[in-house]
Amino acid sequence: MKVSKLAGIFIILASLAVVSASVASAEVLASWDLDGSCAASTTAPHVSASDFAFGSGVSFEGTNGCDTSFGAAASDWTSDTSRDQNDYFEVTISAPQDYNITIDRVEFNISRSATGPAKFDVAWSKDAAFSNPQDIATSQTIDPPTNETQFIANSLAISVNPGETLHLRIFGYESSSNAGTLRIMKDTFKLFGSVSFVQSPQLTIDQFDEPTSTEPGRLVIRNSGNVDLTSLTFSNSGSVDLDFSPTSISSLAVGQSAEVNVSIANFNSLRFGVYPTTITVSSAEGASATTDSFDVTRSFCRDGPQGGNLTIERVRIDNNGEGDDNSWFLLDEIEIEVRVKNNGNDDIDDVVLEMGLFDDSGSNIVSDLDFSNTDEEQIDLGNLNDGESEKDTFIFRVEPDIASGHYKLAIKAYSDDLGEGVECVDFSDDLSDRIFEDVRIETQDDEGKYIAFDNIALTPEQATCGESVQLTTEVFNIGDKDQDQVKVLLKNADLGIDESYEIRKDLNSGEGDSEVVTFTFNVPEDAEDGSYALLLTAEYDYKNGVYRERSDSATPVTLQVIGCAPAPQQASGRAAAIGASLATPEVVAGEDFTVNVRVTSLLDSEETFTLDVSGFEQWATLKSISQSSFELSPGETKEVTLIFTAKDSAVGRNTFSVHVNAGEQEESRDVIVNVAAPVGQNQTQVGQGAVPPATGFSTLALLKSNTALWAIAIVNIVLIILIIVVAVRLARR
Repeated sequence: MKVSKLAGIFIILASLAVVSASVASAEVLASWDLDGSCAASTTAPHVSASDFAFGSGVSFEGTNGCDTSFGAAASDWTSDTSRDQNDYFEVTISAPQDYNITIDRVEFNISRSATGPAKFDVAWSKDAAFSNPQDIATSQTIDPPTNETQFIANSLAISVNPGETLHLRIFGYESSSNAGTLRIMKDTFKLFGSVSFVQSPQLTIDQFDEPTSTEPGRLVIRNSGNVDLTSLTFSNSGSVDLDFSPTSISSLAVGQSAEVNVSIANFNSLRFGVYPTTITVSSAEGASATTDSFDVTRSFCRDGPQGGNLTIERVRIDNNGEGDDNSWFLLDEIEIEVRVKNNGNDDIDDVVLEMGLFDDSGSNIVSDLDFSNTDEEQIDLGNLNDGESEKDTFIFRVEPDIASGHYKLAIKAYSDDLGEGVECVDFSDDLSDRIFEDVRIETQDDEGKYIAFDNIALTPEQATCGESVQLTTEVFNIGDKDQDQVKVLLKNADLGIDESYEIRKDLNSGEGDSEVVTFTFNVPEDAEDGSYALLLTAEYDYKNGVYRERSDSATPVTLQVIGCAPAPQQASGRAAAIGASLATPEVVAGEDFTVNVRVTSLLDSEETFTLDVSGFEQWATLKSISQSSFELSPGETKEVTLIFTAKDSAVGRNTFSVHVNAGEQEESRDVIVNVAAPVGQNQTQVGQGAVPPATGFSTLALLKSNTALWAIAIVNIVLIILIIVVAVRLARR
């Protein structure tokens, strides 16, 4: 309907003033004639527009709301002074993929009946629920009721991105009657703006087959964007070096795919561990695509698992020390039992079981462990027949100089006959990460266990009365605190031992710091035969002259005392008590010596006893036994004399055993004999295991080897002669 000049035209500028140049050049994006149909009458290329619609709170006029004499019309508008979210007219406009719509201007003519809404708002949202609406104009007045009001909103610059839909609503309110109507006039509702093509360079990875140590992987890429791509390059993350073939792609048209081979270039130089890796392909236009992360695993087998016939059925870790199975303290003893099975149909020869311990850098530090099993970290399992299993155990100590931290314990079994590259397995479901067990080596956090003793040596391990004994131990700080002074104590009440030694140097935590300490003591002359526990403890945490911490428990070291007075025995259950003493003042190699043996009956009745000796054959010959058979009443003692000849090679400490039989009962006693070298012979050169030379020295030998001492001796002789002469003269006076 043409607007009367008498009615006048009210123009509402909801945004900036109209800029004629921009308006003139703006394109009609969509328009709605509203002349019997609610559908959009025109749309620009690449623009989708909806039908003209009505909110749920209003009632459209006519059959569809768009076939009135005015255009679109509806009643039942709210009488409130602000808009009702359900009382509106709506149109939508959508942008397809690859295109962007910019709305610069909205225009329409609006009118009302006498009781229709007096005001309206214009707003937009990209949400179908119209959440977070953006206002274009608010509180716009329609006055008087007989007029058409022209609405123009300019310079909006509302962007509708590819794939988005914009909802535009006109809200009416302040109606004086439900019957009052609000109308959008025919041929007036238009949206102006522009449509632009949006370049979208995109890459898609359609397929990726991961590379292995021996086989290349496969990467299939596709140009899924809307522009041709050029200069495609490949890269990867992490420490793995990958080779790509081809190394680059010069161009890839829209929709075109390309295939690339991927291989691991540095697999053999990788250290043990799992290396997460991704591959990224990029173009000059900014398109890129990245694979999901995949793992390149450098397992314990040199070329990865091979063959498939050997399996690791079981891995069991036992910590015999202070820690637990997966948390080891320094000096803990660890046992790892492994069972390997041949699941193949053929025998496999020369199967080797090997253990590794890898630090965070992937270095194998297994050689730093102290193994007590014979084959150390490589155990020969021998041949495995088809279906056969074999198990063995690694036993080792965690050395105190190993740095604390996380380590990976790995196990592999392979055929040394076929070759590790042909038959090898290095995974098991018993391992926490299948190819390794995560373990942690820690310093001791229990204050009462900070100091540990190791490498303990007792010389001799068996001693007799009056003999000198030397105990040497290495003292370690395995705790989590540094120690600047430590006091080591050695005690045994029965032998009267109460020794101490202060270490006046730093023993730092986590550095394997240690100090060797030696104690020397004599076995008392009146000691009794038996086993004695020598107790090692420590005091530490030294400050201001006081040791504030001490060992929670002692480390026992067993000393066997033999050849002394027999320990008191109960008569019940024993046949005899045996004592022995050396009758020869000094036993010399190559000469005879005598040992007196005393046998006391512990039986309740008279019995015949027989005596024999053994264990001397390597260092002496037995010349005679004074009596090898005799009768003893209860409590009676018999002395038997034994005469031996010490062999020339017998220099040093030797033992033999005395055996006494009474019926079916037998008693035994070990006897120690220290054999000296003949006079003038260097003891360190005689026999095997010779004792060290005496610490004393010959005065004559010393004078012969030192001219200065000769001069001093001559001067002393002259002085003595002069003193004698003077004394004689004085006496004559």
